[in-house]
Amino acid sequence: MDDNRPLNFLQSFALERRQRQHVDGDGETGKALPAEFADFVLSFRCAPRADASELENVATRLARVGLDVEIRQALHARHGELEPVVGQLLIFVSCPRARLENEWNRSRLQDWLGGMVPLRRTTGGALEVDPDAQDDPSRLLDATNAAHITPAERQRLVHRLITAPESDGGAAIATAAGVDAVVALHDRRFNQNWLRHWAAQWLIDRHDLRRIREHFGDEIALYFAFLQSYVLWLALPAVAGLVWWAFGRSFSWQFGALLVLWGVAFTETWARREADIATYWGVHGVDRARETRRAGFQADSMAADPVTGERVPTFSGAKRWMRRLLGVPVIAALSLLMAAFITLIFALQTFLNEYYAGPFATLLGLTPVVLFSACLPAYTAVCTRVASALTTYENYEYEAEHAAQLTAKIFVFRFLQDQLYLFLTAWVFVPQRDAFGAWVQAAYDTLNSLPSWLLPLAEPGAHAGIKSSATPAAELVQNMLTSFIVTSQIVDLATETGLPLLLR
Repeated sequence: MDDNRPLNFLQSFALERRQRQHVDGDGETGKALPAEFADFVLSFRCAPRADASELENVATRLARVGLDVEIRQALHARHGELEPVVGQLLIFVSCPRARLENEWNRSRLQDWLGGMVPLRRTTGGALEVDPDAQDDPSRLLDATNAAHITPAERQRLVHRLITAPESDGGAAIATAAGVDAVVALHDRRFNQNWLRHWAAQWLIDRHDLRRIREHFGDEIALYFAFLQSYVLWLALPAVAGLVWWAFGRSFSWQFGALLVLWGVAFTETWARREADIATYWGVHGVDRARETRRAGFQADSMAADPVTGERVPTFSGAKRWMRRLLGVPVIAALSLLMAAFITLIFALQTFLNEYYAGPFATLLGLTPVVLFSACLPAYTAVCTRVASALTTYENYEYEAEHAAQLTAKIFVFRFLQDQLYLFLTAWVFVPQRDAFGAWVQAAYDTLNSLPSWLLPLAEPGAHAGIKSSATPAAELVQNMLTSFIVTSQIVDLATETGLPLLLR
């Protein structure tokens, strides 16, 4: 028996791929997939002696939807030399021009049916509203529009071909065994020029946003537009807070009321600006028009669509609610575990900062915060994985529903880890400070009454001292909030910036 069947299939498939020539949209004979180019790269994991059926299934699915495929052995650099990665193959996927134009036309018709404003490309490559196509959908199928497909549009269309369910014309790679990642290749030259250009200016204009949108897509461009708007709006509370602090008004109901009004004004203003940007780009309502069915959706029956009358896969709403109810105990258990851990850390930190008067008091006072920060990333990763598994089990049909339910579950965990600490400080410890101090003193007296052979700290001169809590309530809450925010920022910075550099 051949022990290298996946690799043998790789070699035969690649040889056949290089020998085969395909004909593109204009009838000219094309060449095989260039070695330096691909729209997406799929990471395929397999055992060294595994059968090649899973790999062949993935390649067949991709070829069936009209995509060009080339399979290569994954390599990694070691001691300056490239060595093969055992059990990992890379599947390079590219979309021929004719197939891409067909998908582009299908997407434009779907947008038109969804109520989106049809757009067209000008001679300069910019988008503008196409008034003629609003009444005549045949004008949507214009080759000049397809000739100006941006990199972001190309990636969106090819990604849909790779991940969409087979019933919607996709390859459904998300459900294929062995595929653990679908990665788009970066244009390093564009990234370097982009960073160099933005580093020399303070603000970005609509031309910068257009370039980002054409290269990375609408969501990324809107993200940068939001960040700039948010930073500019933060100038008002920053200046107001500085003025209030300079006049010794750290806690002021006027400043709190100003922040509430500022938050409402910013939210409403950004909602209007977001709608204006979406309308200007012609993507207002794109979520409804381009709503796609999840590849992992598993239907339990077929039903007639109320609008078109066609038979479509569905899943019982009652079953989904039962599955959601089954997830409640799991979420509650993780929430209680987090609440118990935070309560323990809070009690330890309060004791060390407010009542402990023994050796290394300052150093020990930092221990709970360090312990909490060290455990928080692992707990967050576990909660995110559990929330993802529960949401997948609930079997939502569309990506938007799936993302909304996943966000709601993660929000519960993040709310507890971000707000429970402050809640315990402001609403438990501060009102019950005297009772808490009496309990600490009673516990301390009990420990001192134990025999010396049972508790070495009970020996004369060896025990730690106990002091009374004298920190004002407002200062206590302020210190807690400051330390928590600073710690959270440091942990996020290390996780998002430092850790990837170390793992690269």
